[in-house]
Formats: sequence, C-alpha cells, structure tokens
Amino acid sequence: MIKKISIKNLRQKFNYYRDHQRYTQGILILRECLENNKEDKDVCSMLAEFLDKRGIKNKNQADLKESEAIYNKLIKNYPEDNSGYFGKIRFLLRRKDKKAFLLAKKYVKISGDKAYNMYIGHCYKDINDFKNAEKYYLLAYNHIKNHYGPDYALATLYYKFGDYIKAKEYAVKGVAKFKKMPHRYHQSSLTKKFILELKKIIKQNRKTEA
Repeated sequence: MIKKISIKNLRQKFNYYRDHQRYTQGILILRECLENNKEDKDVCSMLAEFLDKRGIKNKNQADLKESEAIYNKLIKNYPEDNSGYFGKIRFLLRRKDKKAFLLAKKYVKISGDKAYNMYIGHCYKDINDFKNAEKYYLLAYNHIKNHYGPDYALATLYYKFGDYIKAKEYAVKGVAKFKKMPHRYHQSSLTKKFILELKKIIKQNRKTEA
C-alpha cells in the first residue's frame, strides 16, 4: 500500500508520468488511491486519461473501453463538473468522432463555461472548417485570459490557413503568457512542444517580412 498523498502531490506525479509516458506506473498508483475512495472524481479522471493514452500507445481496446466507461460515469454522476466532459471530448477528438461537437456544445450550455468553446473550435479545425474554428476559438478567448492555449489555437489555425500576420500576433501573445505562467507548466514536455511551435511561427513570419 502507498501512503495517502494529497491531490496536489498526486497531480505532480501524474504530470511527471504523463510527460515521460510511464502510463502503467501511473495507473497502478491511481488504482491504489481509488481503493480508499472509489468515487474521487479527480483520481478517476486522471486514471481514465492514462488508460486512454496507454490504450492508444499499445492499441489495447480493453484500456480504451475502460477509459470511456470512466468518462461516461463521471458525466453521469457530475453533470455540471468538467471532469468527465473534458476527458470524453478529448477522447472523441482523438478519434475524429463528430460526437465531440455535440458533447462540447452540451457542456457549454449546461455549465455556462464559455471556455469550452475551445473544444468546439478544435472539432471544426480538425475538419478544416476555418470560419467556425475561428468563431469558437474567439468565443473562448476572453474567458481564458492567462493561459497560452487560446493563443496557440488561433496562431496555428491562422498559420494553417495562410494568415501569417494574425498567426504571428497570437504566437507572440502566447509566448508572452507562457513566460508568466507557474513553473510547473515550464516542465511539461507537451507545453514545451507547443511553445516551440509558436516560436517557429514567429521566426517564419520574420523571414516572410524580410
């Protein structure tokens, strides 16, 4: 048995295992944490994400089914909380499943959380619908003021569709916001990848201007 740890410390372990793709080790710890409280939505959400990622990596359908079942349970038991919606929307997006549209719109309506328009934007971006992707990213933008995510979404959208001026504008904003974010974000390999993309957009734009 592992000793009881705070959700903050567990989240730090989760981020470490996620960044290093040590999903199995993370799953074992999360399952053991759930022995004390099987209904802890934060732990359930983390477990579902690791099962999803391991399932994709190893092409393991059992992991994927369990992950989806946990997300469905979270949505049912906590309909106004983002724990299940957040994961299930990403789960569907990775599979290019259009149900992600409906689920994201449902959550925005139920919760009034306009930040989730980001996920509707992701859905449209995946099917190359520029106008609707831009529309929903901008709807979310002012509701996620201190995170680089919306700037990254808009910068990569504009770059993809050839509007390099706007791409640079949001890339510059995104990098500036990232520098002000808590230190833990600077340790994430995924975040580093996103910021590198923004810097490439800025650098590429400078070459175009020259």
